[in-house]
Order: sequence, then C-alpha cells, then structure tokens
Amino acid sequence: MWYENVKSKITELKGKIQKYRGLFSRNEMSVRCALIDPFLKLFGWDVENPSEVIPEFSTQAGRPDYALMVDGKIVAFVGAKALGKSEDTLQYISYCVAQGVPYFITTDGDKWEVYDVHKPVVLEQKLITSWSIENDEVSEIIKRAFILLELKDLKADSKQTEYPKVVKKAPHIPLPNAKTDKNYSEVIFSDGKIYPVKSWASILVNVIDWLINSGKLTKSDIPLSVGSKRYILNFKPYHRSGTKFKNPHRIEYFGGLYIEKNYSSNDILKLSTKILQHFGIDPYKVVLR
Repeated sequence: MWYENVKSKITELKGKIQKYRGLFSRNEMSVRCALIDPFLKLFGWDVENPSEVIPEFSTQAGRPDYALMVDGKIVAFVGAKALGKSEDTLQYISYCVAQGVPYFITTDGDKWEVYDVHKPVVLEQKLITSWSIENDEVSEIIKRAFILLELKDLKADSKQTEYPKVVKKAPHIPLPNAKTDKNYSEVIFSDGKIYPVKSWASILVNVIDWLINSGKLTKSDIPLSVGSKRYILNFKPYHRSGTKFKNPHRIEYFGGLYIEKNYSSNDILKLSTKILQHFGIDPYKVVLR
C-alpha cells in the first residue's frame, strides 16, 4: 500500500510539472509548496514539524532553503530553485562544510541531486544519486529517492571521517537466503518496487500486496493455501477447518481480505518463498536489504 500511494503521488507531481511549467519556472516559492514539500513528505519528512524540517535556516555562511534534522542535528541542507534554474552547488557545499552537515540536496522540483559533502573527491564525484520526476520511471524514482528515508536513520556528526552509513548500502540478500538473526529494512521486488520491512510478518504482507498489484494473484486464487491445510489468505479470517486466524491482518483488496500472520520468522520466509514460486516468480529475484 505504501508503494502504491507513493507511486500515485509521484504521478500527480509529474502532471503538475507539465501543467504549471511556466509558473514553476518563474516562481521558486510555488515550486517549494507544490513540488518539493509534497515530495519530502512522501519520503518521511514532516515539513510542518520544526524538529524535522526548518525552512530558511540561517548560518554565518548563508541561508539554505531547508535544514533536515534528526535528533536535533542537521543531516542535510536542501537548496531549492525555480524549475529549470541552476544552483551554485559549490556555495551550498561550503554551507554544509561550515556547519558540519554531511549531505546536500539540490532540486528545482523536478531534478533532484544528493551530494556526500565529506567525501574527499572533486565536486562532481560527491554526487551520490539523482533523479528527474518528469523524465524518470516512477519505480526508478522511488528506488533512488529512498535515500531520503535513509537519511532519517543518520546521526549527523561534525567530526565524521568515515563514509556515512547511508552511502554504504547494505548488500541485497535473496529472499530464500535471508537469515532470521539479521535485521532488514526493505524488500525489493524484481520490477524495482520497494516495500519497507517493519516486522517479519510484514514481509509476507508485502509479498501478497505485490502479487496482487502485479496482477499475479487474482480474486479467483482466494482462499490461498500453499502446501498446507491452513489458509494464508482468505476473504474472512478463517481457515478451511473453520478455526479463526490467530493473527489476522486486513488488506483492502477485492472488498477486503485477511492474511494470517501467526507464523515464526523462519516460517514467514519459507511461506513467502513458496507463495512466489506458486505464482511463477523466482524468489531469488526478490531481495531483502
């Protein structure tokens, strides 16, 4: 559900850029209100909460358009501009260096660029990732913009000498090879769609959600059981035997469905793998990170 909501909102932003291009090219504030603020919100930043986002942040060196905060410390400055306008990136980098801020983000509402300020290389090589809301595929935008979510896990430190952990991506582990003694933050499917992992059970929920959204799992496949007398998915929270689901999770598809989540972490991984195989999906192309 998270992915579909973000996908829908980004599609809306694409439409706004095309419809109001003239206004956005003349008016930076309209870009911030209509494009930048909504995009930051999509990836976890509450632009109305001063403990997370401070606009027009004053420093001795200058005034970045936004400061993104974690636990009272700045993790990134954001430089905003009118659509199609260029930014003095080096100047903003100097703001970050002066304040000990590890990241700088520049955007005109369409093009976004994220820089690792402390990386000991020339400016062009400090660029970590970039995307265009208007021109890139939505799945690719979400994949690249996920760094905005990861910044919320970063503790800013002016004495930082190593690459921040947001730059060092954790390895992708194929679903069948996942270990229950490890922690994972996201599951990435073969089409690039990314779902957050909040618990072991959420992996099972994400697999079912993705299968439905991909058109692999249809209404005719319900109730669903894979090598078991117990239903994993049903229109009502009951198994074949009539016993009630012990830990039902409702999802809003086909008028309402229930997923049985009462499984151990090991069983969640096994069931998720089996369900993917059942619908002809190679589980090794679904990875955890």
